[in-house]
Amino acid sequence: MFGRHWKKYSPKDATELALTVDLFLVADAVRFGLINRAVPTDFLLEETEKLAQKIASKLAICIKLGK
Repeated sequence: MFGRHWKKYSPKDATELALTVDLFLVADAVRFGLINRAVPTDFLLEETEKLAQKIASKLAICIKLGK
């Protein structure tokens, strides 16, 4: 799972994570490319719905173009 993501880390970050197995902050997960973005818990449902709507609208356009 992590193999394809290691290239996004600097060698020093990858080494530190591999050797320490420490937990890291959400900001680090964004920086490392493990997640696209982070939102506060209070806005999670709202942001998830926005993203789902955006994806769904793009998919509808693709379906129409394919017909």
